[in-house]
Amino acid sequence: MKFGQNIIWLDCVDNYTHSETWLQLTVPDVEEATEYLRLSGVETCDEIEELPEGMHWITDPAGTVFNLQQG
Repeated sequence: MKFGQNIIWLDCVDNYTHSETWLQLTVPDVEEATEYLRLSGVETCDEIEELPEGMHWITDPAGTVFNLQQG
């Protein structure tokens, strides 16, 4: 679904026990953004799922998953 400049992808995955919301953060420079987040106490959690090089997973305190990628 497209809402202006925002796109929402709805995926049905049979092997998940509950629903999850994963959000995508598009930044001009992934490594710069990752370093900024690290200095602010936000670590990547790339073990969630394999990603192409230059992308990272992060989570907020409530457990919402964000995909950090260059755009």
